[in-house]
Amino acid sequence: MRTLIEQITENTVFSLLIQMFGWLAFNLAPVSTSMWVVLGLIISDLVFGIWATVFKKKKPFSSRAMRRTLGKIFIYEFIVIWAFVLEKNVWPDQHLISGAMSFISVVESISILENLRIITGIDIWAFIFHRINKNSNSGKFLFRIKQNARKNKKKIIKKKVIKP
Repeated sequence: MRTLIEQITENTVFSLLIQMFGWLAFNLAPVSTSMWVVLGLIISDLVFGIWATVFKKKKPFSSRAMRRTLGKIFIYEFIVIWAFVLEKNVWPDQHLISGAMSFISVVESISILENLRIITGIDIWAFIFHRINKNSNSGKFLFRIKQNARKNKKKIIKKKVIKP
């Protein structure tokens, strides 16, 4: 049987943990949606990455990828929380959360599209540029930008080749 001091200490520690969790949940409630979106993007990137690696490339799945994913979760969630704190206390008129979420969303979306290219064999970016070019005049400008980027990349690659 436990002593009265052990019971009080256990209840106090448990009560303190509950209060800290409640304080965090209350203060981070305005950014909880952003945090869930970031978590969803990271998990979908992980799923597509596993699919591309294991089923298409026929490589074994390593714990290193899981470690990178956990690191991304902590870093991205920290960025969202930090942007919220700065926006709330330091720069209230700036849209730091929107900027952070835009950056994280673009990075994860590009990664997901790369994995989809490996899985399906279709270059999604080329498809998007083709559709834009086909349906509008401004698309021709974007398509030319992409073609020029490819030409410049080939020129750069040719310059790096060392001939014996």
